[in-house]
Amino acid sequence: MNHTRTAAIIGAACLACPAFAQPIDLDFDVIASIQDTDLNGTPDLVTPNGTLIRARSARDEDRAIVEFDISQFAGMTVVSARFVGRVNVNNSFDTGVRSFNFNIYAGNGTAELQDYNENTNTIGTGSYHPPADLSFDFDFDVAAELQTILDGGSDWAGFNVDAIEAQNFPNVLNNDQTVTSLIVEVQGNEPCLPDVNGDGMVTPTDFTAWIANFNAGCP
Repeated sequence: MNHTRTAAIIGAACLACPAFAQPIDLDFDVIASIQDTDLNGTPDLVTPNGTLIRARSARDEDRAIVEFDISQFAGMTVVSARFVGRVNVNNSFDTGVRSFNFNIYAGNGTAELQDYNENTNTIGTGSYHPPADLSFDFDFDVAAELQTILDGGSDWAGFNVDAIEAQNFPNVLNNDQTVTSLIVEVQGNEPCLPDVNGDGMVTPTDFTAWIANFNAGCP
């Protein structure tokens, strides 16, 4: 028997079948509202579990943040990732169309003042017009951004929502875990079963190891 050809065939069969995990719907681990109370560009108040998003010209501004633990995807290739959720009206006065920027950043699992200014990597925008509209849903593709965060060594993905208009009355980021979430699908670095000796390669040595295991009665 040609051992080299046998090992090559085994290896080819393995390499042709990458392992794809089913999409995972992640619940957020951190949610908060961060406020600049005097509108000087420096945030000064964190409200844990808060969800307020608003801007009041010459008074104050609130930005909502959520963070997700993505440590289970370390070392994997992101096939798809979507940040989905809803913004609800909190005060339905007609102040015109209310628009928002949605931003992604590498988090750390803690709501901090610095998260207020994590608004430079915008993944999309959304808008609605109360009182005719009481909410709007969002769904953003963040696969590339999530891969960058993972490749950078962070175990947390954070999202920041800020109001665009200078006069944007109170809104809230929906805090229902079944509504606001991060949906991730990855291609995992699963072990290649034909790599019998565990050296990370498929070579004729693996066939020899397989024969030895077989003769030893290994299952």
